[in-house]
Amino acid sequence: MISNCVINLAEDKAAVIKEAFRVLRPGGLFAVADMVELEPLEPAVKQSLDAWAGCLSGTIPIDEYRGALLAAGSRTRVPGARHRVDA
Repeated sequence: MISNCVINLAEDKAAVIKEAFRVLRPGGLFAVADMVELEPLEPAVKQSLDAWAGCLSGTIPIDEYRGALLAAGSRTRVPGARHRVDA
């Protein structure tokens, strides 16, 4: 299963991640590329439709994202951020 900046657009990211792991067959691979917050965004950015379309305003803190992955059943190392984008 592959997700490329799609979970970020969902209102309830934890529910999407949980569902992905529910349908993933044993031994299956879940690969995700998504945007996360390394530090809080300004309220104006979080409310901007342009930032939503650009995958910025839908972000959640990286620790919350990691927690959702682990709670959903991820049993592998959850990597950290690889690239930084300043809003």
